[in-house]
Amino acid sequence: MRDRGLFRLLVLLSAAGVTAHCLILARYTVDDAFISFRYARNLAAGNGLVFNPGERVEGYTNFLWTVLHALWLRVGGEPELLAKVLGIGSALGSTVLIAALGRLWAHPPTPLAAFGCIFWASAGAVAITAVNGLETQMFTFMVTLGIYLYAGAGGSIRRLAAAVIALALSTLMRPDGWLALAVTLAHYHGGHRRRASLMPLAVAAMVAGPHVLWRLAYYGSLVPNTFGAKTGGGLMQTIKGVEYVKNFVNEYGKAAFFFLAALPLLRWPLDRARSHALVMLAAFFAYVVAAGGDWIPHYRFLVPIMPLIAVALQDGLLTVRASLPRDHGARWIIASAGVWVFIGVITFDIANQTRYLKMHTDMWADGYRHAHRRVGSWLRDHAAPSETVALMDIGIIGYVSGMRVIDITGLTDPHVAAAPGGWLKKEYSLDYLFGRAPEYFVLVSAADYPREAFGSSFPIDGAIFRDPRLLRDYRFLFSEDAYVSRRPHLSGYYLLVFKRKA
Repeated sequence: MRDRGLFRLLVLLSAAGVTAHCLILARYTVDDAFISFRYARNLAAGNGLVFNPGERVEGYTNFLWTVLHALWLRVGGEPELLAKVLGIGSALGSTVLIAALGRLWAHPPTPLAAFGCIFWASAGAVAITAVNGLETQMFTFMVTLGIYLYAGAGGSIRRLAAAVIALALSTLMRPDGWLALAVTLAHYHGGHRRRASLMPLAVAAMVAGPHVLWRLAYYGSLVPNTFGAKTGGGLMQTIKGVEYVKNFVNEYGKAAFFFLAALPLLRWPLDRARSHALVMLAAFFAYVVAAGGDWIPHYRFLVPIMPLIAVALQDGLLTVRASLPRDHGARWIIASAGVWVFIGVITFDIANQTRYLKMHTDMWADGYRHAHRRVGSWLRDHAAPSETVALMDIGIIGYVSGMRVIDITGLTDPHVAAAPGGWLKKEYSLDYLFGRAPEYFVLVSAADYPREAFGSSFPIDGAIFRDPRLLRDYRFLFSEDAYVSRRPHLSGYYLLVFKRKA
């Protein structure tokens, strides 16, 4: 009874830790979130689910998230507020599911069985993805709910159907949901070869199928335009994906710590819950490697499987604990103390990363306010909504200005997305951009042009600046530095605004 009370207290403290962790980082909203907000605003205004009115391009990957924000905007709500409330609420919901999933893995409600929740609460990736304005945490909750329901389904058709519904709904939140759904359906049919029911397939088709048909009819494609924009990098993309996973493992406990998660998954035969978890983890890690990772802090592509990692780590600790002396003598006390010291050191190491994460995200929060919002506001006040601006950072500037946008990296532009090359390295003729004659260009430079020579780490920005048509047909207006809070600095992140000459 005492152990059960301590377990519940630790889960409750973990939930409080998640909330506090989120609030520490709450200033930050990533630029990409405003892409979804602009789609939502256009939908709420009756312009359709589009970025530019009249252009049906699926430049988002979070249909359900965007629709929820459209409904919120329709009643006068502020999208950033809803995004953070849903994100934090989903992170708290996943905390409860981690505790519940641990129980299904035959963990008694002891203090050590709350480690999964402690790990989840201490991870900066959890907090930042809850407040950055994107759908990651709500998607994670839906996937984890599906995994939990499936693990406990046993022979219950109703619970199995509920698991499939949760995972099928996750496909409306992010395309990665198809991976979780496919893994679960394959695991079910692989384990029930002689008496597998077709019901899960039918339920999945009824829930997820209509969105696929609508996407094909509305956008003319089975996959989002972002798929083309972010793929095509070949071997270099895979190498980046490996680096992404390696950095994640190193940051969240070091490789030796993750070995604990493998301990209970090395037993054979595995039960239903553990075998499903093993296949799900392998599938998501392979997918992230193939996708090349992501630029947005902080490991958002791996956050959806962090609840499973948390439970697997907890299972590994309990496996080690079960091998320790049980005589409650001096050896038992020393061994138990050693386990908890180990937990404390690892948790501190993970949570300590938040100090650096806060410095980084606060810098970008200041930069977005100083540079992106200023540029967006200037364009809103000085340009006509019908005029066009070509740029890379289309989120905040596009949302605040309300102008028609040409995305020079292809998220919302099919021509650029179809070009060869990987993400941010698409190779296409600049005749396409200059031929559309945008009234404005916003380019990213590491130097404050014209006082300093233009320099950019983004190939397309550099190519546009070097093209003689830019300085011949456009005049430089002003610059704003997103690294304003890092001054003095060796290089900045300057947004340079150019206007077409009359």
